[in-house]
Amino acid sequence: MNNNGWTSAGPGLLQNTIAGPLGPGASVPLTLQLTLTTGTTGVSWDNYAEVSSSEDDEGVDRSDDADSVLDTNENNDNPVLPGDPDDDNIQGGGPNADEDEDDHDPAGLDIIDIALNKTVTTAGPYSYGQTVSYDIVLTNEGNIPLTNVVVKDELPCGMTYNGGSQPWTVVGNEATTTYTGILQPFTSTTMSISVTLNPCYTNPGTAWTNIAQVVSMEDEDGDDVSDDDIDSDPNNDDPTEDDQDDETLNVFDLALRKQLTTAPPYNYGQLHTFTVQVFNQGNVAATNIIVNDYVPAGYAFAANNGWTSAGPGLIQNTIAGPIAPGGSLTLTLQMTLYNQTEEKEIGLIMQK
Repeated sequence: MNNNGWTSAGPGLLQNTIAGPLGPGASVPLTLQLTLTTGTTGVSWDNYAEVSSSEDDEGVDRSDDADSVLDTNENNDNPVLPGDPDDDNIQGGGPNADEDEDDHDPAGLDIIDIALNKTVTTAGPYSYGQTVSYDIVLTNEGNIPLTNVVVKDELPCGMTYNGGSQPWTVVGNEATTTYTGILQPFTSTTMSISVTLNPCYTNPGTAWTNIAQVVSMEDEDGDDVSDDDIDSDPNNDDPTEDDQDDETLNVFDLALRKQLTTAPPYNYGQLHTFTVQVFNQGNVAATNIIVNDYVPAGYAFAANNGWTSAGPGLIQNTIAGPIAPGGSLTLTLQMTLYNQTEEKEIGLIMQK
């Protein structure tokens, strides 16, 4: 961007010209405005400036500075980092004095930025009682080393804690652990957690969604820097922030309930009505569900309500669906009760 007299002079290079004159012992400030963006290394936000050329008041090139080399080479000035004891030193002797050249100086800022990414490492399909593992990757995307990073893993009703790569403390539906190493800028560390899958009938939409997020962190001096994260607020349950991530397992679970709705007393030759209700107890919509009914010897069947014969003693009905997670659909079946060799006991067998 061009501002306050600064113009682009090539990739990553800006220039400004002070017309002067700049008298002996005098100084002049220049103002530069830059927009902060994400970085790729720990020095991505270290901004260096140097004098590249000058003239005296007669227009003669005076690149013969007594203690500095006036040029556009940012690597020959023995550059120091922002905050170094030699930073802002306008009497620096340069490389020969193991100091920064005094015509060259950096400015920078501390960036606190941690990111969390969670992935499931156990392949589906999934079943109840199965152990499922996840990797949680912490990445330091700032330029300040971080330590004592506390991570929280929220266990929904369809999961219970099973173990991990390091100790986790479980209280209620939350498991927490602390990374105590030093996470240097633009490095990552991986931890794991394992859970056992359980049925959950209260809220299948979130029953198998596992959420991990950063709760807090410190710098190397032991100071809490949680509130200084540049793009996130730790432990605020915001799925749009990069310090939180979730994984949802696809769990397929259908259940069936059959009931006789015709009230007693019963008579041979009487038409009986049954309801067959199919429930979706997973979190995946179900379609094209084929329901079997095994007709016992004490009933006679004629096609009705979508039920058709599929072989001796077997009838079928197809639910096109979809049945959404947490939803159900009811089929109606009618059959005629009859007397088989005077036997009065009737057995009904159903399966999904």
